[in-house]
Amino acid sequence: MQIEEFSEKIEELVIDIYEESVQNRESAWIVFEKKMDDRFAENKEFIEETTKDWTVEDWKNLFLHQINIGNPDIYAFIAEKIEILTNNEYFRNCISENLSVLEKNVYSTTDKDALYKSDVLLSAVKALNRIGSSSAKAEIEQAFRMCAVANEHILYELAEYVASQCEEKLPEMISDESIEGEKLVALLSMCIETDKRSDKIYEAMKQRFKKLPNDSETKDIFAAIFGDYGEPNAIMMLRKFAKTLIAVYKENYDRELFSRIMMVMSVIEGLGGLTDDLME
Repeated sequence: MQIEEFSEKIEELVIDIYEESVQNRESAWIVFEKKMDDRFAENKEFIEETTKDWTVEDWKNLFLHQINIGNPDIYAFIAEKIEILTNNEYFRNCISENLSVLEKNVYSTTDKDALYKSDVLLSAVKALNRIGSSSAKAEIEQAFRMCAVANEHILYELAEYVASQCEEKLPEMISDESIEGEKLVALLSMCIETDKRSDKIYEAMKQRFKKLPNDSETKDIFAAIFGDYGEPNAIMMLRKFAKTLIAVYKENYDRELFSRIMMVMSVIEGLGGLTDDLME
């Protein structure tokens, strides 16, 4: 069976799961990924029989074909097969060889070659995230640092990998002031989503929060992230931040500033802190 035909067959196997995911957008995508994995497991005999004579190049071409038909979410069994057959090299190479495209906004480029390279890189990162592979730590950390924040769809995929597979680097990266704005928010958000919590991570978050200017939009988002992080020790620091904002508000009564204050107070209350005395 040719690669194109096989691709059509496996798409048909999970088309109902895709349709279900579209109709139930409130459900986490991971639920549908699990359903797809189960469906492919049920059809393991068909998959193995069909691909028994395939070479490593055939599997690579299947990966590229999936990208060409507009499916960057590479199925786990394809990613696992390629990782095994290439000794964990192929996806690493897909990332390292295409790093340069990340420095510019791939959304606005008319360079078709650059767009294709960004798709290959993104799919490689998605594949590694899909199977939880730690084979490309250095490459993805470099990609994350290089990635323009305009490439949000790639940035958050890279941040997910960093948070999941590079836990030992997280305190250092959170403290790194060259990682700022939306890039810092992406990293912190993925720390929460992947449930990465430790004393070192919290200490890095606390120190970085204190260094941010009080008028920084990033600091507001950071405050909300502390709420998601669920660390009551942050209450005192957030109360101090709220008091600073309130002092400015009493001078100009700016509505936008009032909204910021209400958000910070909501986070404090969510962590179990008191706010009744703050606006007095």
